[in-house]
Amino acid sequence: MFEKFRAREYPISLLKSVREKLDKVDRQKLLIPKTKLHIQALQLHYPHLFHEKYSTPPSVDTKPSSFVILPFYKNIPGLKKKVKVDIWKMLLKCKSPVLRKVVLDLNVQVVYTIPNAMSKFLTVKSCT
Repeated sequence: MFEKFRAREYPISLLKSVREKLDKVDRQKLLIPKTKLHIQALQLHYPHLFHEKYSTPPSVDTKPSSFVILPFYKNIPGLKKKVKVDIWKMLLKCKSPVLRKVVLDLNVQVVYTIPNAMSKFLTVKSCT
């Protein structure tokens, strides 16, 4: 891969520094599954991979997530941050202590979809 990057004229100094960083990475640590979904899938479909080294899966963040799905528009900067802040302000006004705790434990994720743009379906034909 480094030869391909060099052929594309990436700076040699950048390639050397990246190579040094990669040489320091412990491959065995990279191979340990880190998300709950990966751990469960491996335990279900490949139980032989979970020998004594991996018998105790790493701790996984089990914080529940709520997703807010919005169409992506590049001309509205900072929309993700604004939505998260507004949602938190609204949810934290809740009077119930039980619901407040649930809200504080939520992991709100703002994700985008590509809007259905007419430009994808239309083609411009010249009138010559």
